[in-house]
Formats: sequence, C-alpha cells, structure tokens
Amino acid sequence: MEAPGHTRRMLGLFADLLEYPECVPTSAAGSCAVIVEGLDPGIAADVEVFAAAIEPYDTGSLQELYTQTFDLEATWHPYLGYHLFGETYQRSVFLVELKERYERHEFEVETELPDHLPVVLRFLSVCDDDGLLEEIVTEGLTPVLEKMLGAKKEGVDKEEVDKEEAVDEETERPAESEAEPEEATADGPAVAADPGDDGQQEPPQPYRVLLGALLAVLHEIYGPSRLEEIRDPEPYGPSLMEQPPCQPTMSSDGTPVRLRA
Repeated sequence: MEAPGHTRRMLGLFADLLEYPECVPTSAAGSCAVIVEGLDPGIAADVEVFAAAIEPYDTGSLQELYTQTFDLEATWHPYLGYHLFGETYQRSVFLVELKERYERHEFEVETELPDHLPVVLRFLSVCDDDGLLEEIVTEGLTPVLEKMLGAKKEGVDKEEVDKEEAVDEETERPAESEAEPEEATADGPAVAADPGDDGQQEPPQPYRVLLGALLAVLHEIYGPSRLEEIRDPEPYGPSLMEQPPCQPTMSSDGTPVRLRA
C-alpha cells in the first residue's frame, strides 16, 4: 500500500502533538484536525476535543500533564520496544535494527531512543519505503497503541464496576426511608442531593484522547492490526518480521526480531 502525502502529513502532525511540549500546540492540533477531517470527521472531532482540552493550559502546566501521563505510569510509557518486549535483550536488538533502518533512510535521532513514539511517527512521516512504513505500523505501532489503550480501558471499567457495586449496596438498605421525605413535605417529595454529583462530567484526559484518535487513523488507513492473532505476546510481544537471525540472542527462542531490510 502506497502512503499518500496527506497520510505522511498526518503522522508528522501527530508526532508534533505527542512530543514533550515546548509550547501549547493549539495551532498544530487545529491543523491536524483539518487534515484528519478528510479521512474521517469523527476522528477529527476527537482531535478537536484534544485541542479544546489543552487550550486552558500554559506551557508549564501542560508539561506537567505530559509527564504525569507518559512518565509516571508504565502502561503509558511512549516506547514501542518497552511494550513489545519489556526490558529484555530482545528490545536492545529491536532498537539496533530500528536505528539501522533510520540511518539507511538518512533519518537522524538526536536525543531520544529510536522506539520513542514521536520519533517513530516522525520517521514514518518522511519514510519513502512504503513497505517498511506499513510493516512498522501494522506490526509495531498499532499493536502497541491497542495495548496501551486497551489496558487502561480494562482498569477504568473495573473501577466503574466497583463503584456501581458499592452504590447498589447502599441503595438496597433504606427502602422505607426514601418515602419519609414525601410524607413530611407539604410541597411535594424532597429530593436528596447527591454530594458526588455536581452535574459536570470529568473532563477528558487530553493525551489519551489524542492516542485514541491516532489509533483510529491507523485503523482507517491500514485496517485492524494483527494483535488479536497473537495468542501469547508475552514476554516479548509480536514480532515485526520473521527472518533468520543474523546473530545469537539471549531470548528464549534464540531468534532476534528484525525489521525489513
């Protein structure tokens, strides 16, 4: 599949938005929403949610939010190799292979590791090897995003279930007491205020909304990932390309993961 120019432009804009912020990127978010609009208006709306959510921040507070989102919780570490392989020798092989591909395409990585999410996106935005681009997206980037977002969703769902069960236990007890305010009030039944309900929904977490939009873009362009085909991705995660090993490794099966040459 040949990646058109607007696809590369989108990936570059997502890279800009997912970098550690040196300013509040409202302009880049607006540009990203405009170009994504041509792909899917629903996804563009999510990018607009991100843009609106970061608008009240100044640079310092947005930097703090970025650190809290990506650095303080392992589920959200923005490194592909970490999610695919953990802290193993296999990840080291992956980093070396990835860096070699960058060098072959004259793409320089200055201060970050090669598997840093914005770095990968920026490489994909300039890569002229469409086969390599699609491979990294479908076998690396998309599964990692699904893992990040899916793991978080499961945790949120469990928390919500626990809250609902606690509420059920409270509401099962005082059945007869609910009628007492109605009898004691001349103007009609009294409605008890919920101290935990102020009528406002919790605002969305900006970067999590943005990651969801990026994943939706990749699904739209490249189709669903093959993550569901991997029965047991632990401890190393799905391979990016099956090739004979070029050197021995310390992994359990002795096979390094290789990117396409």
